[in-house]
Amino acid sequence: MSNVSDAFAAAGVPVVQILLILLASLTSTAASGVRLSWVRGLSATDCPDAYAVETDTVRRLGHNPFAQQPKSFIEAVVTREAESFQVTIMMRDAQGKMLDSRVLVSNAADCRPLATAAALTIAILIDPDAVARSSVEAPPPSPAGRPPSLANTDQAAPQRPAEGRGGRATAMGIADRGLLPQAALGAGLAVTLDVGRHWAVGTIVGLFPDQRSTVSGGDFAFGMSSAQFLGCFARPNPVIRWELCAGGMVSALHVVVYAPEPANPGEKWAVGVTAMARSIVKLVGPVVLEVSASATDIWPRRAFVVAGRPQGADTVFTQGAIALAASVGVGVGWR
Repeated sequence: MSNVSDAFAAAGVPVVQILLILLASLTSTAASGVRLSWVRGLSATDCPDAYAVETDTVRRLGHNPFAQQPKSFIEAVVTREAESFQVTIMMRDAQGKMLDSRVLVSNAADCRPLATAAALTIAILIDPDAVARSSVEAPPPSPAGRPPSLANTDQAAPQRPAEGRGGRATAMGIADRGLLPQAALGAGLAVTLDVGRHWAVGTIVGLFPDQRSTVSGGDFAFGMSSAQFLGCFARPNPVIRWELCAGGMVSALHVVVYAPEPANPGEKWAVGVTAMARSIVKLVGPVVLEVSASATDIWPRRAFVVAGRPQGADTVFTQGAIALAASVGVGVGWR
């Protein structure tokens, strides 16, 4: 044994360093597998994905614990609150017992520094000696020439190709009061596309089937189809996305007169401005629940009368100054 130690010493390699390297190798070989769950909330979808965080973690550890049979589980949830990003990291054993947890907060303009810090924290949770071992195994700088530059920990981890803009399509039921003689129920389809973290554009197409009425002693039917074009300010958070929207509407009022004289005046076109508030709740996977309320002012406002009737008894229907509507629907979101 003394001869071996003398041989290493003669070669200029400290025996303690050799033992540390051997111990690190044995620890790496015996390391148990880990499964990482990296969850990005609705307000943090621009953060690096799980692939990028795993890649950075593997680089720091020097081995891949995610490729082995998992014996412990790490869950990291990333959210954005006001002007900061936050990640909560929890490590559990196979029975679900909490082993350790960390909360990291970053005030940076984007999420990459937080993801980098999270990868380092995950590496330390998996192997507390990872940082020390990497410094032991680092090769000494060359005596001649420029020393190797240190890695920039703020650099973005390798990522998959950038994902496209987000959006959603929603089928909904609509209730309206003010555009038709009576409160009416209809159906609609809404499509919304994100154009930035806090901005979106969209359109809603609605149809209200003809409803027959016998007001003022006549026999009439009123229906409507409409299209709305909206620009929205979005306020996302991990559970509910809020949107405030404004835009224009084009509508066609369908009028059929069965009595006193059968006639079909056809469509009566109108334009208007709309203000709307919407909330979008993530349900399961890409499925979302969308609820909205809106107010619309149209022009021109239509008045329908029966000719020859006394004044005051001749009015069939006059559209209100402001029409109110509410909708609820289920849709599918994508990124």
